[in-house]
This record gives sequence, C-alpha cells and structure tokens, in this order.
Amino acid sequence: MNIKYIILLIIPLILASPYYSFGDESAQQLYVANSGNSSVSVIDTETYEIIATVSVGKWPTGVTVSPDKKHVYVMNSSPESSSVSVINTLTNEVEDIITNVVGPMHMTVDTITGLAYITDTYDKDKKSVTIIDINNNSVKAKKKFNSIEPFDTVIIPDKRVAYVVLSGGYYVAAFSLIDYMTTARIPVGRLPRGLAYDSAGGKIYVANHDDNSVSIIDITENKVIGTVKVGDNPWYIEVYIPGRKAYVTCAGSNSISVIDTENDTVIDTIEVGSSPRGIAIGPNGKKAYVSSKRADSISVIDLVQKRVIKTIPLGKNTQPWGIALR
Repeated sequence: MNIKYIILLIIPLILASPYYSFGDESAQQLYVANSGNSSVSVIDTETYEIIATVSVGKWPTGVTVSPDKKHVYVMNSSPESSSVSVINTLTNEVEDIITNVVGPMHMTVDTITGLAYITDTYDKDKKSVTIIDINNNSVKAKKKFNSIEPFDTVIIPDKRVAYVVLSGGYYVAAFSLIDYMTTARIPVGRLPRGLAYDSAGGKIYVANHDDNSVSIIDITENKVIGTVKVGDNPWYIEVYIPGRKAYVTCAGSNSISVIDTENDTVIDTIEVGSSPRGIAIGPNGKKAYVSSKRADSISVIDLVQKRVIKTIPLGKNTQPWGIALR
C-alpha cells in the first residue's frame, strides 16, 4: 500500500484520539492543597471534576510542580508535620516524604541546577531557607537570614540570584545562587507575603498584606520603584508575561486585582469566592484558577470576560490554599 495513503488514513485517527492534545489548557490537572483536611485535590480542568484525592501531612499550603511535571511537591506547614510530600503525577500517590525541613511554606525550583529552595516559615527561629536536590530529595544546604519568617521566593536563573520575602522584617532579600551570600535588603510594605517575577519588565511584584498594596522592585537597582494600591489583604501574585498583567489575590475583599505591568496601574477587579489564596493562570492566558479558603472551593475565571464562570466545590472544611497547574 502507498505510504502516503497510509498516512492519510492514520492522521484522522490520531486527531480523533482522546490521547492526542494540541496543548490546549483544558488538557491539564490542577493540584490543590487543602489546608483544612490534610489532603490534595486533583482536578481535571476540562471537566472540572475531582479525579483524585491524595492524603498528605498536616496543614498543606504551598504546591510546586517539578520542571519535568513528573512530581508535585506539597508543603506540610504544621510544626507537627514539618515535611514535604512528593506526589507521583502518574499514579497520584505519595512516593516520598522530605523531613529535613521545619514548617515549610513555599518551594521554588532552579531549573538550571535542579535545586529547590524551601522557605522554613514556621521553624523555631524562623530564619532559614532549606535547599534540596530534587533528583534525590536530599538536603544540600540551609541559607540563614537575620530577620524572621521567610515566606516565598522567586528565582532569576540567568542572573543566578533569588529573592525571598522576609515577612517578619518587612523586606525582601536578594541572595546569590552560587555562594548563598545576601546581596541586597529591600524594604517593602507591612507583612509582605507572595511575590512574582515579571521577566519582560525586569520587575518583582510583592503583596503587602497589611498595607493593601503591591511593591514593585526593579531588579537592576534592587529598590522599590513604585507602590500600587490593591484590594484588601493581598496574599499572592501571578504574572502572565505575554499579556503584561499581574493578578493579585485579595483575601479581605474577596477579589482579584489586575495590574497592567506596562504602566503598573490596577485596570480591573474580579470578584471571586470568600478569602482567595492561591492563583494559577492557564498557559494561553484565557483562564485563571483561584482557591477560595473560606468558601471551600475553586473559582474558575474567564480572563477575557473578567468573571467567574465556574465554582468547583471541594468539600466542607477543606480550606484550599496553594494551587498549581500541571
């Protein structure tokens, strides 16, 4: 049989196959850390159905997907647990537990070295970041700070530098990824929480929970170049670089503040469920997923229509916190 004829027969079968994907954001899984019942919900973003529930440690908060998408790391923040659950995304089962951490809150991976940086937010002196090798989940080092409560980090691989929020000291510290020496201390607002990096503008956005604002840091000069007022009690920020926007979860006003990152002004406010925490943006920038802690649900936002189009219930007292798309 002619090879061209065979190809013409096969192509329609491939395109019709449920296992074939064009990379549409609907063909994804959303991992949600439920801080209220020590579990992770796995949601199919096409059907909005919960397809798995994974038991983890007490008070899970931050969620990070490995660069190869084969594992999901869940921070178990309670001092009683003080661990990281490692979920195999093929089986959606915990295959390892990292225990040499203390009250971990968030984890960021350096894609160049394969090292991950975990904020030990609730250790007894609240001053360290634990560095692990995700190839074998072993602890490589600890970076100590002079102030308390490291909360969240971002990594800028090409500059070999990381930035960490020190919530108790009201500042952001920059440190070298080569020798771990602190290179800058940048004062921000009161009780800073999440932060996000805008590579297109060379800026870092920091959510100041008690000031209802976002500080904007220029990474070339390592100083705050602007402050934007947002909704009440901002927690986390997600930057969608192609669209030049930053999305800020504001727990006190049950809303998302949308910042235009070209001129650093708030251009929209989107109402969501009660006490929003984590946020994840779909890869084509058309949808966002927000965990609503007090509503025990996920709000699905159409970012073109600027409104919630679906609410996914997770169950009573689940209290969802961190979320991540795979």
